[in-house]
Amino acid sequence: MNGMTLLKRHGAASMDDMGMPDMPMDDMPEDFDHQYKYEYRTTYIMCAFVFLAMLVHLFRIYREYCPKSGLRLVRIPGVSNIIAFMRSISYIRFKQRGPIPLPSLQHCIGISAFFISLIVWVLAIKPYYRATSDDGSPPIAIRTCMVAMALFPFIFACALKVNPISMLTGISHARLQVYHRGLAFTMFVMSLIHAIPFLYQAGAEGGYKKLHETYTSEQQYWTGTVCLCLIFWMLCSSLGMFRNLSYQFFVIQHIVCVCVLLGFLYKHNTDTLYSNLFLWAAVAFWIFSIVVRGCMVLISSEFLVGARANVEVQAVTNVPLEDEKLNSERGQETIRLTFSTPLKWRPGQHIYVRLPGFAPAQAHPFSIMSLPNRSRLMSQVVLMAKVHRGTTRKIFNYVQNLDDNFQERFFESEINTNAVANGHHSDSLPYHATDPEKVVTGDEGKVSPKTAVETGPALQRTSVRQTQVVGYLDGPYGFTTSPSSYEHVTFFAGGTGIAHVLPIFLLLLRRSSENDTKVLTKRIRFVWTTHSSGLVNWLESDLRTINKLRETAGVELAIDVHVTGEVAGALEKTYAQTLISNYGVRPDTRAILTEELELAKEAGSTSLATYVCGPPGMVLDVSNRTAAANFDAARGRLGSLKDIMLDAERFDW
Repeated sequence: MNGMTLLKRHGAASMDDMGMPDMPMDDMPEDFDHQYKYEYRTTYIMCAFVFLAMLVHLFRIYREYCPKSGLRLVRIPGVSNIIAFMRSISYIRFKQRGPIPLPSLQHCIGISAFFISLIVWVLAIKPYYRATSDDGSPPIAIRTCMVAMALFPFIFACALKVNPISMLTGISHARLQVYHRGLAFTMFVMSLIHAIPFLYQAGAEGGYKKLHETYTSEQQYWTGTVCLCLIFWMLCSSLGMFRNLSYQFFVIQHIVCVCVLLGFLYKHNTDTLYSNLFLWAAVAFWIFSIVVRGCMVLISSEFLVGARANVEVQAVTNVPLEDEKLNSERGQETIRLTFSTPLKWRPGQHIYVRLPGFAPAQAHPFSIMSLPNRSRLMSQVVLMAKVHRGTTRKIFNYVQNLDDNFQERFFESEINTNAVANGHHSDSLPYHATDPEKVVTGDEGKVSPKTAVETGPALQRTSVRQTQVVGYLDGPYGFTTSPSSYEHVTFFAGGTGIAHVLPIFLLLLRRSSENDTKVLTKRIRFVWTTHSSGLVNWLESDLRTINKLRETAGVELAIDVHVTGEVAGALEKTYAQTLISNYGVRPDTRAILTEELELAKEAGSTSLATYVCGPPGMVLDVSNRTAAANFDAARGRLGSLKDIMLDAERFDW
């Protein structure tokens, strides 16, 4: 690019080179060569956020290994009130009322504040334009371009499963997705502000003729237009309403668009003001993630030799006794995969499974339901999920349609079905409060008169089929705060959300039974809500382990199992079914959490941790009740109870 072109497109290196008349310094546009500073300042700001998150993560680790010291730090006057107030804001969640779900309030505030701050920053510096377009590019256009390019590698990092941000902060890539989308939107707005001044100034000076001449004279204009269109398309296609139509198509087209965008950005920037450094940084993050993930797959599968999984599928069917051939209703369908692997993991982590026989281009996430083996090299990774569309449906149908080479267990029991058989969903069931004599209605204050009414005896048939498939593990990912440093712990699980909560609960109980001095927990409340008792039967071995550990654990333990899809248990109950507390009603999670808060307050405890994994409604109720409790703690209304932590996971990331 010759000097004349550079002068026209971007501007002279200094005001003296432009030959501009003397004017007040406040009205002088910035030197072009100095505007690279906006790239670096934006990078410094982003790194500062990562550093703060890293300090929080280090404190969590310190508290896990030195729980008593960590608890003393929380008790410092003023510190606990500030933390509680911040949690009272950050834990608030919103009920989805449209096609686009809102993240929790902390994410909304953080992303909005960052976006507004950047907008104010780039617009506060004037003038926006040079005297004429021949004097160089509008300063505001270059400034916003630098900010957008500085955000690019961080957008990549938040999207990748293996990334430096997760390594430093312990925040999994799944939780970083909200920042990935927020930063991508910010980059799009900055790019839009970058493009408009070029078109506006050309049109203002010479009308459509000069606008057309300017647009067609240099490659930066049409390549920039392609980049803007690509970013806009990726933002729109990432919305849940489009992504859920075909997730596999979304992933493929997203990767293709990113590759095309990288090429056009490289052509568009021409390494102006070192902008290509940020492109190379993004590519480096991507390559690093691919290499590390590839190594994890090789290690977990013993270099692709031991990559076979035992697959169990469970189907529950309710058949009325009056006519077993008619009106049968398909109940809950679940799959469970078991791998033998040398991997080690923390409770609460998740892993991706690639099944080349079903979806070779897609890796499906599962919460790890088992604990790693402490004494042997190999461990059993147990994964469980409810059957939906996509990969889980393909696996389920494949196993169900096998004619040979499979094992099947089949049993039936006589039960009474609830209104679900008449078309009512379990979400319409009444809540069951902690007081067995008290039943409170749902959010709307109304309960259908047909709800939880017995519709007659039926056979609940549960079939379990088992086979083997080829699969590769990618992970583990995520970080969950250890509950052992909290004096009171409450667990809530909905359906297959038990896969996330159960290992955290089991490890805490096991450490307590071993008299681990780093366990401060004095009371545990475990609440599990599921649609069918068949799922409870499936986890009978884990429930027996819990019952065995509770005999030696030095904690007070309360377990509540609610089965919402039935109003009466089987005539001949299994061991697991004897642990079921209630049929046909959902637990009032708000009331249960309130009760646990009161117990912690009466016991003079300082800390309480809440873990929840389940459908959006359950997570919403528990999160907002925890936020309200933190607001009370910040105002000193909960006595000695100062530290109330929440760890929430939803089915639909």
